[in-house]
Amino acid sequence: MWRRWLFWIHLVAGVVAGVVILVMSLTGAFIAFEKQLVAWAEGANRRAEPPNEGTAPLSLQSLVERLRTEQGGPPRAMTIHADPSLAVEVMMGGDELFYWDPYTGELRPASARGTRSVLRALTAWHRWLGLEGERRSWGKAVTGACNLAFVVLILTGAVLWWPSGRGANRWRMRLWFRPGVRGRARDWHWHHVLGLWCGPVLLVLSGSAIVISYAWAARWVQSIGSTDETGTRVPAAEARSSEAAVAPGGQPAALDEVWARVRERVPDWQTATIRFGAAPRGQPGAGRTASGDGRTTAGADSERLERGAPSGTAGPGQPDRDPSDGRPEGPRSGGAPSTLSFSVREKGAWPVFATVQIVADARSGRILSVQRFSDQPLGRRLRAWLRFLHTGEAFGWPGQLIAMTASLGAVVLVWTGLALSWRRFFGKRAPVPAGTPGPSPPAA
Repeated sequence: MWRRWLFWIHLVAGVVAGVVILVMSLTGAFIAFEKQLVAWAEGANRRAEPPNEGTAPLSLQSLVERLRTEQGGPPRAMTIHADPSLAVEVMMGGDELFYWDPYTGELRPASARGTRSVLRALTAWHRWLGLEGERRSWGKAVTGACNLAFVVLILTGAVLWWPSGRGANRWRMRLWFRPGVRGRARDWHWHHVLGLWCGPVLLVLSGSAIVISYAWAARWVQSIGSTDETGTRVPAAEARSSEAAVAPGGQPAALDEVWARVRERVPDWQTATIRFGAAPRGQPGAGRTASGDGRTTAGADSERLERGAPSGTAGPGQPDRDPSDGRPEGPRSGGAPSTLSFSVREKGAWPVFATVQIVADARSGRILSVQRFSDQPLGRRLRAWLRFLHTGEAFGWPGQLIAMTASLGAVVLVWTGLALSWRRFFGKRAPVPAGTPGPSPPAA
């Protein structure tokens, strides 16, 4: 009796949410390698080669002053690479992305607009069914609810997958693909095999999406463990020493001097994003307002810059930016930021998405706070893990490949599940091979 109830819960959830799950799975597979696709599309536009051997790069401060003159204000954020052959990526307040060659001073606008446009459209369909404006909240509500239904499908399917009788053929039809199966038997067979191999990965993808989709889930995860943070405050004596060394005479600190002091704290750096903005509310000078996924706003801009996406555009599985969420925005046009937030990624760091968050006073140049990933509360670290598990990026490109493959498997799961449901209610019952249970419930 309980198995029949689980079957009907599984069937109803699949029929109601199936089409939306199919859309989310297909678009999720397409945007799994978004960052790599953007980098490939930009090609030589993101490269920087010194004209002569030994040519020293221009100062970052000169870039800031140039942007103030030509663009009407400082940048929103910029990303620097330890690889000298990569240009500096500059994000302006109007979500314009530029590549700056520090050897020639050339400022190139992003060129892969077509690729970005397609990826933004796919992301919009993945997250809110392509709806815009006020209707976007409706789309988010639908995708969130269907994602919850997907979790129910996977959990009930895991129970229904287990054979109810004995016989080696019952197991073979569930463990791996067999040739020569047609029609309803093929749909049943594929549904069970893909449910076995893709189900665990899809449970991680859909479970992490719940935390991304719902604020209550994110708050619950971030409440896990101690809320006390360590390693964030710089002793007063060290701060005064830093201020005296960086900003003599009370003059505003040059960006290059502040960046030099940051490099002293993270000598084995790989990439660094500098975010220009006011101190977050509730944490004077701390500069660590979470971006909804356990990262700082600097970390969020870092990821967007690495993907080549505008700072107001969310990546796959990433919460979209709500202007009313209370997070600090970049400096107003022509205004001077009060803090500089550095999100620095170290070579060989684990997890791969971990960054060192350093905040400095924009005027004095003194370091206000330093926070490594291990210093963050357990809940915030879990939240970051869930965000990057959702896209597979927590394990680099192999993880992204697994996430993409499982998402494509989910497309087939939905298709075969809907086909089985259609045949159950409207189709004619065709004979199936011996050993294949005819009315057996489908599994996720």
